[in-house]
Amino acid sequence: MRKIASELYRLARAGRDGLYNCGLLPIKRVPVPVVSVGGLEAGGTGKTPIAHHILRVLSDVGHNSGLLTRGYQRESSGLQIRRPGDSQTTAADVAAFGDEAAMLVAAGDDLAIAASAQRIIGARALIDECGCDVIVMDDGFSHRALHRDLEVVVLRADAPFGDGLMLPVGKLRHHPHDLARAQIIWLHDGTGNSVMPPPASVLDNLRRFAPHALFVCSTVTADNAFGEGDEVVPLNSLRAVAAAGIANPDRFFQMLTGIGVTITASRSYADHYGFDPRDAEALVELATNEGVAAVLVTAKDAIKLRDKWPANAPARLLSVPVSVAITYGAEALAQALNNVFVK
Repeated sequence: MRKIASELYRLARAGRDGLYNCGLLPIKRVPVPVVSVGGLEAGGTGKTPIAHHILRVLSDVGHNSGLLTRGYQRESSGLQIRRPGDSQTTAADVAAFGDEAAMLVAAGDDLAIAASAQRIIGARALIDECGCDVIVMDDGFSHRALHRDLEVVVLRADAPFGDGLMLPVGKLRHHPHDLARAQIIWLHDGTGNSVMPPPASVLDNLRRFAPHALFVCSTVTADNAFGEGDEVVPLNSLRAVAAAGIANPDRFFQMLTGIGVTITASRSYADHYGFDPRDAEALVELATNEGVAAVLVTAKDAIKLRDKWPANAPARLLSVPVSVAITYGAEALAQALNNVFVK
């Protein structure tokens, strides 16, 4: 039955894509370039940090770029807009846009953001209300209704096709054959290992599905953790409890260990987990029992835990933001992004 369910999902997805491919379902355009960042898997490949990296690359060369998101598990409905200069609190950002977009704002980037289940509505709002001249659509591979000028597909460097199983049995939302739409295949490692061009056998396998795609490789970097206010704590040689509510918590823990953190105990939660005060108290108790004075969490989790952390707790909450570091294909990426403005 499980295999039948996966096959039915694959056929339904293929049928829907076929309707877009033959024009029976419309694909709408907006008057500025759209860069889609998506993946084959349902989560855990690093799409949002890579979308953030692309936004920064575009901003650094003078473009007014905006983030378009569905806003997964946000509390709001309809279209939500964040304009540069808005002074919303983190809690308000999470409620309006979801934890991933709020994480980017908390990182200090004064972004234009539109959250909308109908991406065309969000895209038009970014143009009309924020003056964006380019849009980066996070988790856009599945959303065919909005035309994109560059299709970036993010895959796990260690397992490009995930577990190889389609939903609902596995994690694949798309069959590898769908990589034919990709213009850039981005192999990303979330553990901090340096990813240079993968073995020829891996590239050859990917090129079977996307013979004309360019390749980019990247890893994550983190040097410091951040507490309340301006507190900065070097990660190297730190002893701490670690916790993560992301799709692949073990990757966060592996990254910390690779940096030099001694993790005395760890806790894993579901992706996009909604922490409550009891969770915060349990983490403080765990740290106290372990004899450590810090709990390390992802930046996405920190924005949901910070206001629930017990006052005067013996263990402080430290956020570990990560940056994307391109290890291969930076010039190809720059050229591809430049080309979207050439009509």
